[in-house]
Amino acid sequence: MRVGIIRCLSNARRCPATSCLRAISEKEGNFSDYGDVELVGITTCGGCPAGDTKTNLEEVELLLNRGAEAIHISNCAVSLCPFLSKLKEDIQKAHPGLKLVIGTHSNRLAWAGIKDQYPRAVA
Repeated sequence: MRVGIIRCLSNARRCPATSCLRAISEKEGNFSDYGDVELVGITTCGGCPAGDTKTNLEEVELLLNRGAEAIHISNCAVSLCPFLSKLKEDIQKAHPGLKLVIGTHSNRLAWAGIKDQYPRAVA
């Protein structure tokens, strides 16, 4: 399955998508039902307020144009976005056959639970 991830623009400066990438690598969380997984890209939402349908869909198009068969809305967007329902609605209306998945990883891979596995390499 070729997947793309849309994450929260405001959170992108604080999170390098470590947990999302790990979930893909381990076929964990919302990636567990896939056989082979190929990440075609990670982009952000259009930013707040996410009421701009055109901007939301431009981000989806970036991923679809690179072969995404499924789009995942990252956990940070799920937990932080007050416009999540609008984002989902825009995507589903424009691409009714697209597999749209809300969330990427389980709580087991949340940063608080795995940060000790990533010691800082350079002081």
